[in-house]
Amino acid sequence: MTTENRQVRKINRLFLLQIVFIILVSLLGGRFLSELPARGSLLASQLIYAFLPFLFVILYYRNMEFGIPLGKFRISTLLMTLLFTVLLLPVISALNAFSMIFVENYVVEMQTGLESVSMAEALFAVAFVPAFLEELVYRGIFFGCYRKLGIVKGAILVGIVFGVLHMNFNQFAYAFFIGIAFCFLMEATGNIIYCMIAHFFINGWSTVLSSLGGGAEALGTAAAALTREDMVNAFCVYAVIGAVTGTLAVCVLVWIADHNGTLNDMKGNLRGEKGGITLPFILAVVIGVAFMVLREFL
Repeated sequence: MTTENRQVRKINRLFLLQIVFIILVSLLGGRFLSELPARGSLLASQLIYAFLPFLFVILYYRNMEFGIPLGKFRISTLLMTLLFTVLLLPVISALNAFSMIFVENYVVEMQTGLESVSMAEALFAVAFVPAFLEELVYRGIFFGCYRKLGIVKGAILVGIVFGVLHMNFNQFAYAFFIGIAFCFLMEATGNIIYCMIAHFFINGWSTVLSSLGGGAEALGTAAAALTREDMVNAFCVYAVIGAVTGTLAVCVLVWIADHNGTLNDMKGNLRGEKGGITLPFILAVVIGVAFMVLREFL
């Protein structure tokens, strides 16, 4: 068995442990977290999600065959990354609208209670900390292990992990897409910092919109008034716009890769080793989906 396949098996076991750990914390410590102030609850949740992956790094760092990429930082790449992120927003909105045809919007629920804090505090809790920790965990650790399977397969597996670990169908719909897109962005730029910036922009955008709309509670009331037909119509509109902007985003991504000299490497690494789907990975997905079903429909 190659070192890369051993790493994939280890990271798949981490995925399973992560799912079980999050569910146990949710069931046993949910009341404690709910009693914390909104920003404290969000920050505590992020630390809980990062605990096992960081422990994984501490235990296995000597045997790791990858490093978190921190290539040259360029203003031109930053500006194109922001353009890439803006072009993804209609696609994300389409996926969010599609999920809301069937399930609740959990983002609004999680941001309830932040109305009493300043914009800076809200951005720190909702945008900065998740952007920093989640990118280190998912694009850094998980994709670092999955990348040897090829960029495409590795990105898809990270998208599944990222989506399932959000533990609700609403966020899974677009977290899966974002998880894949950010893996390709990191490959194109050669620097995880750009993924953190893109992640911060997306979360910060929703936070600012929530504030301008009167807060999460007001948005939640407005969302509750929307009918399924409204969400279908919203999905159709965003899907058409997203088809155009998503295509442009791919073009921007190709430009970023060419500008940073990574395009040929990306083409050569689209496919990698076989494997990747092991029993712990399958169990993690099944348990995660089962929990989401119970949470949503029971």
